[in-house]
Amino acid sequence: MSIISTRDECKNFVSLRERVCSLTNHVQKQWNSKSIRTKSGQFGLIIPYNKVKFFWSGLCAQEYSPAVAAEIAMYYGGVTLEMLLEQQNIKMCIYSSDNTSEAIQCRQDWDDLSYEYANSSRGEIKMIRGPCLRDTSTWNRVEKVVIEKNISNGEDIWGQVGIMEVQEIYCQYMEDVEPQSNEGKIGKTLIC
Repeated sequence: MSIISTRDECKNFVSLRERVCSLTNHVQKQWNSKSIRTKSGQFGLIIPYNKVKFFWSGLCAQEYSPAVAAEIAMYYGGVTLEMLLEQQNIKMCIYSSDNTSEAIQCRQDWDDLSYEYANSSRGEIKMIRGPCLRDTSTWNRVEKVVIEKNISNGEDIWGQVGIMEVQEIYCQYMEDVEPQSNEGKIGKTLIC
């Protein structure tokens, strides 16, 4: 074992130690995942830290929008809320704009889950925005508000500033990428 004898050797040692600690901290975060539950505690969802968390809204492709968002997320090595639900075999109600009590409860459950997804997401976050984005969308009412609050509170979040426009990303940048699902193919046709 050698003894550090000069100031420069000491600085180099400290610098190396800081880099090792920083790398160790980063690796620990990569393994860190969060488990979330809706307010009603209906189900748990694990959000991986090491994947880009994608939010999407206003894609204009109605029922094909989740598939389009998933295609973009997969291309960038990320996940959407809907992808996580599917991967973890968590069943959600089908979102509807009807005024039945079941549809109203379903919309509330989606809002609660979207809130928890936004509130628990850490690491890199991106938003896919489409031309049909409404002021009353879940993104504008719930998710964006929560993410901005978490950023201002110093949470470990980055990347949200760069909003991705769906036509630019999906129709131009990913023009030659073949969608992986039939819904993705239909969605690409509708959007592009």
